[in-house]
Amino acid sequence: MKVEGDILTFKLDAVKQTLAGMGLHQVTITQARAEERRSEDFLPRIRVAVSAPDDLASRVADVLAAASSN
Repeated sequence: MKVEGDILTFKLDAVKQTLAGMGLHQVTITQARAEERRSEDFLPRIRVAVSAPDDLASRVADVLAAASSN
């Protein structure tokens, strides 16, 4: 199953480590256009796409959701 999410740029390394710990080493990373405005600053995001087995898909989605917020 393909799982995608837009995460904060500075959380990429932590996400990659967590996914590697699950045995998922192939991740597609692209620049996302969505930006969140907070305190006059834009927080850049990266889109992460992972092909995960069905039994890991919900865990991967949780990891990406956690990395999408500050």
